[in-house]
Amino acid sequence: MHPYHASSRAGYHSGEKGGRGLWRLELDRSVSGELVSPILYDEPATWMNILLACEIIRGWGGSATVNTGGHVHVSTRDYDHHLANYVSVAEYIKHHGDTLYRLGHNPAMESHRGQAFCQFESLPARGYTSIGAVRQNHLHRSAVNMGGMTEDTKGHIEFRMWDGSLDPAVIQAQVKVSLAVVEAAFRTAALDLPPNAGVREEPGTHAGLRSLGSAPDLTEAGSLSFRMLMDEIFWRAADKEQLAALFAATRWPERWEPPPPPGGPGMNVIVRNVPAARQPPAAPRHADGRPYLYEMIHAAGALRGYADEPAELVAMLIPGYGELGDDSGRAVARIRLALDVQVRLQAELAAGRLGECGPEERAVLLGGRHEPPALAEWTAPVPLVLVTSFYLPEGTLPRPSGPEELQIWLDPADDWTLLTSLHAAGVITVGGRARRPDQGRGQR
Repeated sequence: MHPYHASSRAGYHSGEKGGRGLWRLELDRSVSGELVSPILYDEPATWMNILLACEIIRGWGGSATVNTGGHVHVSTRDYDHHLANYVSVAEYIKHHGDTLYRLGHNPAMESHRGQAFCQFESLPARGYTSIGAVRQNHLHRSAVNMGGMTEDTKGHIEFRMWDGSLDPAVIQAQVKVSLAVVEAAFRTAALDLPPNAGVREEPGTHAGLRSLGSAPDLTEAGSLSFRMLMDEIFWRAADKEQLAALFAATRWPERWEPPPPPGGPGMNVIVRNVPAARQPPAAPRHADGRPYLYEMIHAAGALRGYADEPAELVAMLIPGYGELGDDSGRAVARIRLALDVQVRLQAELAAGRLGECGPEERAVLLGGRHEPPALAEWTAPVPLVLVTSFYLPEGTLPRPSGPEELQIWLDPADDWTLLTSLHAAGVITVGGRARRPDQGRGQR
């Protein structure tokens, strides 16, 4: 497995036979791995390779979970240095947001994955005065990332609102929409004709129709927004028919609400993080002005969580953790998270360094974790990630000897040990304030 963003650092290339041999599986902390394609074109070999990739992933037990996104990059080499072209793309997303998020829904899931990594951005009331301002308002975690829209032949735009899918037909349909939106925005940039007849529809505009199932889709009013988009970006009947099939298999997204204002009793708060070069967001407080006791940076640095109890932070890492009624259920959930992190972190640490290890050491690093590694000593140059639950004194296996810096221990014994061990491993960052004597246990 390649390191995180290896393709981006090496540069993207195209190749013969649909780029066969240039695809890369890269580390990604938000999911188990990200499959990155080379530069592709609309040709039979491309679609055959996408079909093959989906079959390989499914064949090895992989799946597109509710957290998986599908990112489509489209060249903007013809946009040049004309501000109107860049603004036109933003206008298309703004006016057709609800329909685009619906078409981005993976039909295998109950609903769209949400906006944590594909934020729907509002346009400034006074519009844009520079290309730089357009890019700045649509960066890496936006629904449409314009950070790569340079004013040269290498410029590109990234559509991030698509859910990940292992259905080649869904992927093809979403790629078609991505290409068509970029082309339509370029084609109409000089015209004073806003998309969708000037109606701006953010995600959730049609959320009230969700409870009615597919019935509204058969009505003129219920399908109007979809038909407007199709008529604006496609002229071939075959393209419209393919997207109509996807529209029928998906549902309108829920209305997204920003994080609630901090302050309620027992309430924890999650806010979007900012790049390291920018000033961190102000920490939220309770309604009475009290600061939260804990702060946690997680989701690969994308989010900051605030809470008064370690269990509330763990619930931000494990969906449904707060609803688990008994201690045994929570213990199992913590161990499962630790095992998941163990696999991902071990792959990340070993990437590019296996050549420094001997055959037996490589076998340990690359082996499955359905059984915990049982070894007397570890001295390989790559740190070994282990879960305390299976080793003495909690478990039955003896702990391996060797330099401490070559062993990373994840400890899911309780909420706080899990958090601090993830912090020590560099997976999250946890900070806390000292508790008053009447507030129970604080940091250790």
